[in-house]
Amino acid sequence: MKIGNFLPARVELQESQVGRRQVLISLGGAVLVATVSACALLELPDEVEPSDIIGEWTSKPKNGHTTLLKLCADGIFEWSGVTEGTFGDGTSSEKLDWERLVTYSGQWSIKKDLVSKKFTNVRLRPETSQDLAIFPLSVWKRGSDQFLTYTLGDPDGGDRFEFHNR
Repeated sequence: MKIGNFLPARVELQESQVGRRQVLISLGGAVLVATVSACALLELPDEVEPSDIIGEWTSKPKNGHTTLLKLCADGIFEWSGVTEGTFGDGTSSEKLDWERLVTYSGQWSIKKDLVSKKFTNVRLRPETSQDLAIFPLSVWKRGSDQFLTYTLGDPDGGDRFEFHNR
């Protein structure tokens, strides 16, 4: 009799685990489809030429504030309206002090993206007098709109400056 009572409980447990597993797999699949769909809206452009990005770009990372990035044909950049601490580790837009603005300037160039191997990254190298290393901007397309992004903190967090051509 004990065996008769034990088997149905074990079968119920297995059915419950299988049901839970199917729900988790379905949920995981739905998240994957949503992520792929969202990413499909953004795409890397074909190789970027300097003429594609020369000009003035603006970003509005916080209400009432605008940063201006100028990329000149001679390879010089100026990024004004940037908060101190923007380029520190673990920085997020909520932690930025919009009362302390600075301007960075120096050289810019186009580099290959490590994954796609296409020339779709812009590297800004500030003047040596500034305490900032090289930092990257990614070039993206959404439909016919091309824009630049600088990611703050964790790349998976979605916190970034998004620059649009003026």
